Amino acid sequence: MSNPLKESLKTVLVKGAVVKEIRAVAAQAATDKKTYDTLVELVQDTNESTRMKSSWALAKATEEQPEYADQHIDLLMMLIDSEKTQGVVREIFKTLAATVLPEKHEGSFIDVCFSMLRSPETDLAVKHHSKSALFNYVKKYPELKTELIEALYTVLDAHTTPWKVQVLKTIDKLEKTQ
Repeated sequence: MSNPLKESLKTVLVKGAVVKEIRAVAAQAATDKKTYDTLVELVQDTNESTRMKSSWALAKATEEQPEYADQHIDLLMMLIDSEKTQGVVREIFKTLAATVLPEKHEGSFIDVCFSMLRSPETDLAVKHHSKSALFNYVKKYPELKTELIEALYTVLDAHTTPWKVQVLKTIDKLEKTQ
């Protein structure tokens, strides 16, 4: 059975959607749970363009309505680990970071963050989001501090000078925390 909302959103997102149209979809999803849920379905589409645009709209909508993501956290956790398109991974990271993850998912999310941070295949933007998420988890779980500092030293020279500066600042902040 066809889902008219899904088909309508997919048409808007795929047919040369510009930022204005994607923002409109995100705004609609932030005020309508059914639209939000449909975006979650579209993040799993076989078409890469659909996944990219719907994940961007999903992340934007989640900034406005983080509680909408609550029922989808299991799926998003699975997708972040299996998705190959780095732009989609980045947007799923942003979606998850905008929510309060249940404790049962924190360990897995932290593991994914460390894995993404250390992986040479991970885009710099995804590494940045991983670094930021891990830095925030250190506040809750101080025992992660040493592992994060070691991981950051490992990736220090892997990218551009601005990345190196950011990493050194993060290391400095971590070393100054108790």
